[in-house]
Amino acid sequence: MTTGPLPTIVTTEMNLKLVLTAERSVTVLALFDYAAHEPFSVRATFRTSEGDVNWVFARDLLAEGLRKPVGDGDIAVWPSKNASGDIFCLSLSSPSGQALMEAPREQIEEFLMRTYTVVPAGSESGMIDIDGLIDRLLSDGGPATL
Repeated sequence: MTTGPLPTIVTTEMNLKLVLTAERSVTVLALFDYAAHEPFSVRATFRTSEGDVNWVFARDLLAEGLRKPVGDGDIAVWPSKNASGDIFCLSLSSPSGQALMEAPREQIEEFLMRTYTVVPAGSESGMIDIDGLIDRLLSDGGPATL
């Protein structure tokens, strides 16, 4: 939690390609959000015909994935190329299924650069009010949130 003014939010909307087979894909609208009061994470909402699908990623994971393959378990990201140029690949896995999506690399880079203007890399922990969090955990005020 931050003290002072309301948190700054960075949002972007982009069309991703959901890869169904090597020859077939569909376009999925994705909304990426970053909030200064949750400085380590990026929220992604994928708009599908069956409803919105929400995921939370580490901002560092997205940044590293622009340079090299990273991720374990449910989320993996890596840079690649296709006929259109440089892309960013995002693999998601859950009990409900798996998805491989391709995003324009420059849109992911632009979004991340905008997040770094709000909270520079390496300064994320300074955005969290640790003392306030501990006070709420030790009080009878109920559950604590960041």
